[in-house]
Amino acid sequence: MKRSPLPRRKTPLKRGKPPHSKGGHRFKGYVPNPEYQDWVRSHPCAIASHPDHMCLGLIQFCHVKSRGAGGTDEGNGVPLCTMAHDVQHRGIKSFQERYDYDMVAHAWRLWAEYRWRL
Repeated sequence: MKRSPLPRRKTPLKRGKPPHSKGGHRFKGYVPNPEYQDWVRSHPCAIASHPDHMCLGLIQFCHVKSRGAGGTDEGNGVPLCTMAHDVQHRGIKSFQERYDYDMVAHAWRLWAEYRWRL
């Protein structure tokens, strides 16, 4: 069975600009804090002492609440090695249950320690 041709549009589609084209960050309300991220990266992996985990790779700044979901840096980041960060991206709840680790509490403790030292 042969298909009939699609009708033509009366007005052409307009190509809009991406939300980050105005010079800002592409996630609304997100202001990166590179000094704080570097300070968090200077700590060891948050789950390094867990018996089921062997730390491999560099330490990364891991957001507890993603930037796309409205998360910022302040009180929202923990240090994780590359391998742990990959596991965390598969699901935060399962990651916390697997390693018996409260990411939110640790992120806020780090933020308070960082603010206290200023």
